[in-house]
Amino acid sequence: MKRRIIVSIIILISMLLLTQAKVTNALLGLILVGSIPGTGTAMPFWLMMAVYCAMISLLVTWYAETLMNERRKTKASAKQRRMPRRRYSHI
Repeated sequence: MKRRIIVSIIILISMLLLTQAKVTNALLGLILVGSIPGTGTAMPFWLMMAVYCAMISLLVTWYAETLMNERRKTKASAKQRRMPRRRYSHI
């Protein structure tokens, strides 16, 4: 349920960005050129590269952690559970 809500919000935001030309131009200008919307300044190339590398690293880490958690869950559920060993008192 939660995932559906998140996906629908992302779809709505992306549709808004695609239909509004000014927002799309400002976003592309920021990503490709580094010009900050509403100002006459631009980000230096090294800052843009650092942000890009950080974003890619975060995405790859999140994806790898998700895969590892899924694998861990499937392995844990695939193991057969044994009954506890019976212990008898011969006193």
